[in-house]
Amino acid sequence: EACNNLTIVCDINDVASQLRIETGLTVTVNGTTTMAGGGFLVVNASINFIGTATCTMVGGLTMNDGGAGQSQILMSNGASTLNLQGTLIIAAARTTIVGGSAGSTVNFASCSAQTIPVSGTQYVYNNIGVSNTNAAGAVLQTNMDATQLNGDFTITGSGRFDMENKTLTGNALKTFSVSASGSILEISNTAVSFPSGFGTITLTGIVEYSA
Repeated sequence: EACNNLTIVCDINDVASQLRIETGLTVTVNGTTTMAGGGFLVVNASINFIGTATCTMVGGLTMNDGGAGQSQILMSNGASTLNLQGTLIIAAARTTIVGGSAGSTVNFASCSAQTIPVSGTQYVYNNIGVSNTNAAGAVLQTNMDATQLNGDFTITGSGRFDMENKTLTGNALKTFSVSASGSILEISNTAVSFPSGFGTITLTGIVEYSA
């Protein structure tokens, strides 16, 4: 299934709005995706992934709130995949990503620089993939620990991930991987350590110290 632009917004009567992507389905949004929760009541605008559902957002995702309700990405119901090929804009405080622990993956896959949202338990990922090909790569918003990432962190393809001045601490049962010959982990700050806490480290690609 494909569409140009996708808008999921609670209406003037503050009725919740949800796109439910069933298992096995693939949805591609070639334009922009915009979400906004309710303005007066706590009702939410959400995308709910079921099972192995996949959604690719080519033109970017903007997550707003209307004042009371949230914008939600719900991925706890299976091994679903969200491919973010455009810019992710967090335009309000009441936004959440719920990755669960059933094998879901959020891929940061743009050719423009991307920031991976990190804020307490507001954004909790199962697995993260990075295939961002921009020279600046994908970066963390702030330090990330195992309460915010309970699965694997994988840099794939020609992807670049820059640690900047952040720390990344994973789960002892999970894997940090620079998985392809063209993948790059950049450590551009001498004060920053290599990602830690993961039980397995796999380095097929490049680790670039550029400080």
